[in-house]
Amino acid sequence: MKTLDALSKIGPFLSGISLLAAAGAAWITVFKINRRALYVAWLDGFRTLYEEFWQNEKIVRVRNWISSDIEYAELEKVLSERLKDKQNSLSPEDNEKLECIDQFCALLVRIEFFDGTIMTKKQRDLWHIVYENFWQLYTLQPFSIRSMLPLS
Repeated sequence: MKTLDALSKIGPFLSGISLLAAAGAAWITVFKINRRALYVAWLDGFRTLYEEFWQNEKIVRVRNWISSDIEYAELEKVLSERLKDKQNSLSPEDNEKLECIDQFCALLVRIEFFDGTIMTKKQRDLWHIVYENFWQLYTLQPFSIRSMLPLS
C-alpha cells in the first residue's frame, strides 16, 4: 500500500514535467520554424535586390551612365534642363532617361529599407561586403542625385 501511495504522489509530478517538456519542445519548434522563415524571407529579398541591380535593363543603363564621365555629363544636362522649369519640355528620349533614373532611385530606396531589416551576423557581413563595400563606394559615389535621397 505504501508503494501505491508513493506512486499516486509521483504520478501528477511526472505528468506536470511531461507537460512542461512537451510545451518546451513545441516552443523550440515554433521558434526554429519562425527563424527559418525569417532567414528565407531575408534571402529572397536580398536575391531580388541583387538580381534587379544587375539584370534590370533600365538600372544597367543608369549604372553605365554613372560610371562613364562622358555619359554622366550628358545625363547632368538632362537633369539640369528638367529642373529649370515646372513645364516638362524634354524630348521623349530624355524623358526615358528620367524614367530610368526614377527606377534606379526607387531601387535605392528599397535597398536602404532593406539595410534596416534585422539580420544575423552572417547576413550583415554579406550585406556589408556587397552593398556598403561595393554598391555604395564604387557605383553610387559619383551619382550627384544621390544627395537628394535619404541614404545613410
